[in-house]
Amino acid sequence: MRRITTLELSDIYVSFNASTHSLAESSLVEDMVWTAAELQTQPERLAVEVLVTVFFAPDATASIVAEQISHIRAAGFVALLDDFGFGYAGLAHLGQLDVNGLKIDGFLVRKITNSRSEAVIVRAIFQTAQYLDLGLSVVAEGVEDAEMAATPVESDGTFAQGKAIISRARCRLKFSKPGC
Repeated sequence: MRRITTLELSDIYVSFNASTHSLAESSLVEDMVWTAAELQTQPERLAVEVLVTVFFAPDATASIVAEQISHIRAAGFVALLDDFGFGYAGLAHLGQLDVNGLKIDGFLVRKITNSRSEAVIVRAIFQTAQYLDLGLSVVAEGVEDAEMAATPVESDGTFAQGKAIISRARCRLKFSKPGC
């Protein structure tokens, strides 16, 4: 993480999936603050990926999780709703959790270069997130090759995650060159 920071890779952050159980842990935010300090990084460089299973939690647990996500954000960390567009998360859920953004499931993203319908769906998710004006960033999971990485995306606050992105970052880390 320190090396990423020194090489001006400001568009890269470290994230982890958090289950409902993890999000209900009272020490989670404190542990994240400690981790950021140990890594000598800013909180906004660490992200929690909220699994869509959080919507199946009993009401009392869901309330604790929603409050915890607000605490995570208040401490400066990023919270993302994971696996959006495939599975159980829908537009109605965006208003229930105080998340910074959403991650479009890789199952959809991996098909955008070969399937017009999948490309339209992914584009619609980006446009909807922008239209809702909730300040949500959007991460496209599963960007596995240069063709997918080059696919135009139509809004600000858009990020990609996958092998194509990791390869570029690995090159920048290995050769200390921002232009890889």
